[in-house]
Amino acid sequence: MYGEVEDNTGGDSNADFRFELGYTVSGQKIEQTKNGQMIMDSEYERITLIKLPLEVGNTWTESVVDSDGKNVKVKGTITSIDEEEQDIYTVKYEQYGTKYYEIRKIQKGVGVISFEKVLFYDGDQFQVQYDLLSINRETTLVTRNSDEQMESVAKNSDPFGEATLIELDTIPKTDEGTIPDDTVKTALTTLINEFNGAWTLFANDQNMDILEYVTDDGEANDIIHRFPAGTMVLTFELIDVGEIRVDGDRANIYVHEIIKKVTDDKTEMLEYFWLYETRCIEGKWYIHSYVNQ
Repeated sequence: MYGEVEDNTGGDSNADFRFELGYTVSGQKIEQTKNGQMIMDSEYERITLIKLPLEVGNTWTESVVDSDGKNVKVKGTITSIDEEEQDIYTVKYEQYGTKYYEIRKIQKGVGVISFEKVLFYDGDQFQVQYDLLSINRETTLVTRNSDEQMESVAKNSDPFGEATLIELDTIPKTDEGTIPDDTVKTALTTLINEFNGAWTLFANDQNMDILEYVTDDGEANDIIHRFPAGTMVLTFELIDVGEIRVDGDRANIYVHEIIKKVTDDKTEMLEYFWLYETRCIEGKWYIHSYVNQ
């Protein structure tokens, strides 16, 4: 299977966005091969997805090559079989000597319908998971952080509450609006980056310059006035502006963000896929609202 990850840098990146996934079925096992530096999938170039006998507790060990080109050992285990849900096999893959793991759900007659792995940032770790929600020509994938690492507060109104995330390439796109010209695209991209820079100063130090980037009557303004600024330290690890659609004096912007949040008792890595709704007022763009997709 061949494909290409969407380049959300507008062509500024020199990375190779192409990828290739291959599957080999033998009499005893199914193997996956991966080639591509930008695809968020397994850390291994080749791995056994599942192996006979198909029963809970079946375990195998193999030597694989990781993303750094090193030979490592991985143990695969069939941890559960859900026969009531059309023969779904859950398999966990654990790398010896590390905390890294992957988990897949494999459905008979379909293939991999769920993938989870652990990511590491600055000594912290969090989980990312992709799920196949429907089986048709336009597959939808959803990714979410583990419940243990997300706070369940005011979803879709508190920008640092519990997040349900959608992979950027598969965010539901609208046919409404048009792709902006370079001037508008630059203005909107700059707005997002400057707003998030101002948000850091606001959240960390209660700096109210953040209000310069939002409309007076929008949900974004309300979020700012409800947010418990000064109770945490935030650092943006990633701000990746995706598709932008403009319709007159309004624009929708899809943005992938990873934020490091530090409070007195814990450190968290939070990942979001936002839909920003913006307004153009007297020639200047402002953020009106934003929600988790």
